[in-house]
Amino acid sequence: MRVLCRDAEWLVHRVDKLDHTGGSQIAHCTGADEMVRGHQAAFVTDLDQVVQIDPKETRLTRDTSHGFHKGKLFLGAQLRQMT
Repeated sequence: MRVLCRDAEWLVHRVDKLDHTGGSQIAHCTGADEMVRGHQAAFVTDLDQVVQIDPKETRLTRDTSHGFHKGKLFLGAQLRQMT
């Protein structure tokens, strides 16, 4: 799942419940956008505003660059990060 927290996008890997605090949870995440990419973080839901990103609200944009240059660069960067 992807979430927004502290003005950055994060990938959630695991969520743990804090037993001693009622409904509080810890979201263990890895940074997904440019500023925090690759950084590990843990957010306590009672302290940080963690907002789930709904994939249905994703907006596609047209690549108007010559030969789809920007799209190819983006896909190439994503593939390099996966390996």
